[in-house]
Amino acid sequence: MKDYKQLIKELNEKREVLFEITGVDNIFLGHIRLKNDIEVALKIVFPSSFPLRIPAFYVETNGLSFLHTDADGKMCLYEESSILLNQNDALGILLECYDKAIEILSVSPESTEYQNEIKREFDAYWLAISKRHVYSCIDTSKITYSAKCISWVGSKYVLTDSKEDGKYLLYNYFKVNKKLEFLFKECLIIRLRDNSPLPKIGELRWKDVRSYIISNTSGSHKRQFKDYCKTVIKKATKRIILVLPSDRGDILFGYQINVSNKRYIRFDNCTNAEIEPLYITRIDRSYLLERAGSNSDMHDKNVLLLGCGSVGGFIADNLCAAGIGGLDILDEDVFRTENVHRHLLGIDAALIKPLRNKADILKEKLEEKYLYTDIDSLSFKDRSAESFISDIKRLEHYDVIVSALGEPTLNLEINKILHENHIGVPFVICFNEPYGIGGHVISSNITRKSCLRCLYTDAISSDLVEYRGSFVKPGQSFKKNISGCGSAFVPYNRLDSQQTAILATRLITDILIGNVEENTVKSWVGEKKLLYEAGKKESDYYNRQTPGNIVTMYIQNNSNCPICGEGNDC
Repeated sequence: MKDYKQLIKELNEKREVLFEITGVDNIFLGHIRLKNDIEVALKIVFPSSFPLRIPAFYVETNGLSFLHTDADGKMCLYEESSILLNQNDALGILLECYDKAIEILSVSPESTEYQNEIKREFDAYWLAISKRHVYSCIDTSKITYSAKCISWVGSKYVLTDSKEDGKYLLYNYFKVNKKLEFLFKECLIIRLRDNSPLPKIGELRWKDVRSYIISNTSGSHKRQFKDYCKTVIKKATKRIILVLPSDRGDILFGYQINVSNKRYIRFDNCTNAEIEPLYITRIDRSYLLERAGSNSDMHDKNVLLLGCGSVGGFIADNLCAAGIGGLDILDEDVFRTENVHRHLLGIDAALIKPLRNKADILKEKLEEKYLYTDIDSLSFKDRSAESFISDIKRLEHYDVIVSALGEPTLNLEINKILHENHIGVPFVICFNEPYGIGGHVISSNITRKSCLRCLYTDAISSDLVEYRGSFVKPGQSFKKNISGCGSAFVPYNRLDSQQTAILATRLITDILIGNVEENTVKSWVGEKKLLYEAGKKESDYYNRQTPGNIVTMYIQNNSNCPICGEGNDC
């Protein structure tokens, strides 16, 4: 058994306090007088894993309100996942935790620090008293006073712009039984003034809720709400959601007011209304993207992705996670079992009979994962890239065109079309090299000073050559097949595809937010061991790199390039 008594004895001596054992070997109780002359009972509980874990501190609130303290009096001292504990200094850990507890307890409720911290914790307090939860898709940043639609099936409630949106969300994302009745009602959303105080969390009465709203809204919103309260009702359920600005963004909380009168009276005169707190879980675009570290500027961007195989599938997923507004996916292939272990899609997608197109399945999977990206799998009769790019006007409607086709001839044709037709849409090309030796992401058409063809043009003639930045020696074949020509593939694995897709997504998003000004090549450098074991050779260019590095170079104009070289129209 650890010597907790000795630790407490040293704490008592160093901090001039008196903690005593409670009858349980790891629990000690003391009475502490704070700087504001308030005395509190403080309990220290050592976990069995101490000093791998910090001791827990409990305060008897006796009606007082303290920061970072839950309903049971347990104090939140630190975010434990982010602290490093010196296990050889058990006393130091105890003293630091005690000092932190006293610091928290000493914050005056009248101080700005207290008010700001309470606002940060308010969401947790409101959750503790709420029995009904509402999922909100509403972006509240521009709302001041508005009526929206609250929809529900059973115990699942959603707040949306329209009942159609609510119905779609409940049936497609919450997977509620479509045989159950779908209900909807109007819900009022009101933004409170900046620096409004928090509402009372104790016993809730309609007159107090009404007074709180009126006291913390201004001008026309106050008049609108007073008019709303003049409605004559007998039996009704009203729902009001409030938006409280804070230094960390909007705080959302709500009330359900259940009215049951014997006669019709004005809403503001109802005295027997039952108040239910509504806890609001935000699933709106801006909130989710901010929490994910994504860029909200992606919402208005549209991307064309050619090829959703191993690399393309991960790029599509990454772009949706980044918050892209529109994603068109073109791929003519079906998804087969041999694709499973290096693709985003799993075995369930490969066992569908008859076999389905990769783009269609990927669209469905991504729409299940992400709410706010408009995905089109371009289900034309002819889904080939050749057919799609033959209609040149189509290419003008995108903010970025991405090719994960792994077909250099097609990529060069797209490059030619963009240049010859003066279509200023950035073009990103990405592909893996075999046996994990590396992967490349090329951004072209950012400027017209150089182009993709420059990288495939001989340095001393206009001859077409293999990609000049390749990590493998030219003239080698890497196609393998296990069961005939129809199953031929280039040997690389899922991790290679993920690494290339991550590199590609970073470059694509940088282009979309305007952070890329030059045509660029980004490459990740892998090891050559597997290449050697397969009897293949690396290039001289690879030998100038360091495995594990990310290499960045700008595409220089090749004067021999037949697309953008000297004497050609740029």
